[in-house]
Amino acid sequence: MAKNWAIAIGINQYDYLQPLNYAKRDALLMQEFLANEAGFERIQ
Repeated sequence: MAKNWAIAIGINQYDYLQPLNYAKRDALLMQEFLANEAGFERIQ
């Protein structure tokens, strides 16, 4: 059976761009969803 792996990246602060408000939170929520609902085995 295939293993499902994912990488969730959320960066709020950049050197030369306007900061984002929710990128980090969205990545953490996506990580939680992939682990708990979608059955992914490994999320970084």
